[in-house]
Amino acid sequence: NSSHVSISYAVFCLKKKNKVLYNHNSSPLESHSSFSILQTPFYIGNEFTIVGSGARSKTLEQIVADQMDRVYFPVRLSELKATIKFLQVGEEEFKIYDATVQTIYVNHPGFTLGYRISFNNKTVVYISDNEPFDREITPYLFNWEKEVVEKFDKIPGDPNKRIFDFVKGADLLIHDTTYTPEEYVEKVGWGHSHYLFTLRVAHEGEVKRLLLFHHDHTHTDNMIDEIFEHCKNEVKKKKYKFNLLVAAEGMEIEI
Repeated sequence: NSSHVSISYAVFCLKKKNKVLYNHNSSPLESHSSFSILQTPFYIGNEFTIVGSGARSKTLEQIVADQMDRVYFPVRLSELKATIKFLQVGEEEFKIYDATVQTIYVNHPGFTLGYRISFNNKTVVYISDNEPFDREITPYLFNWEKEVVEKFDKIPGDPNKRIFDFVKGADLLIHDTTYTPEEYVEKVGWGHSHYLFTLRVAHEGEVKRLLLFHHDHTHTDNMIDEIFEHCKNEVKKKKYKFNLLVAAEGMEIEI
């Protein structure tokens, strides 16, 4: 899913008074390892610091390099002409230029991160892959990391409050909305949300705007339009206060 990097890359092409502050020197954020990172413009003269989590036995750099093995990919990491650095992070807070970035492990197989990015008194939260946490189901799922499960499990009451608190008050929440509630029944454990849960995250987190994101690859444009209508009806029925948007190719959002 190419959106993992394109959304993050856009976040750090920061603009002020119609001037791009950071153009070729950028910091793509990886929520989790995927071929999407390879679609970033790694041209000669460009400089990148790739930010993301490692895995249990591999560093972030090893993960990216392994995806570019010549057995199944034509270009190796070492052959890219851009200057590339790696910043491996866990749950922490750090700075990228004048932006403050906070990270959180979300409910998805492996060590998958969500990002909270604050700049000029504005905050964007980006959670590309996150499933509702259910104490009764999660212990029986495969590929979940024990340390991440424990972080959710120690939360009193609803363990998803961990996510609600992380997104609290954001100007824009970009959140995984892969499935309909009906589809999710057959996809429990795949690490993704249905739209009713995503709407609840936005409501509980008191965000200003929610962008429905990470559409399932089987969904046509018409299906996405239908899901958007269902979501708008749900927002109206529940009297949620946030504004609702749906992600589309080429979209730009002013924060």
